[in-house]
Amino acid sequence: MPWDWPLLVLTGFLVAMAFAGIEELFFRGFLLNLWQRDYGWTWAVWISAVVFAVAHFFKPWAAILATWPQFPALLIVGGLLGWARRWTGDHLGLSIGLHGGWIWVVYVLNSGALLTYTGRVDPLWTGLGGNPLASILGLTFFAVMSLVVWAVTRSTAKGG
Repeated sequence: MPWDWPLLVLTGFLVAMAFAGIEELFFRGFLLNLWQRDYGWTWAVWISAVVFAVAHFFKPWAAILATWPQFPALLIVGGLLGWARRWTGDHLGLSIGLHGGWIWVVYVLNSGALLTYTGRVDPLWTGLGGNPLASILGLTFFAVMSLVVWAVTRSTAKGG
């Protein structure tokens, strides 16, 4: 059955904002604030990134083994969202927006069946098991985006 596109986009938006909102309130809100007081921003960002990545693996062992290649990208995403939070001070809007946007895009692409994996390109490039986080391209995308956010937050923190 073809999707009703406005409904797909709206449903994707609501799902994305719910997940992103809850995860960002917990990881970049509560935990980051808690650890920042004791360890400073840099350590707090990376501790929360590790916990964020690990938290995505609370599932049966077979599922962990099938999805483990996404761990490096999740670690980078956690750091990126932490630095985005650092840049905006006490505001979670940028973190929620970035996180929600990524979820929204993946939801619409997957639920709307807009992507077809043909097998002509090695899944290491496009995503093992159809998961774009578990790919060289996904990892590169988030690494570059993280460097940009980190550089902006560092220059802003120094008054530049």
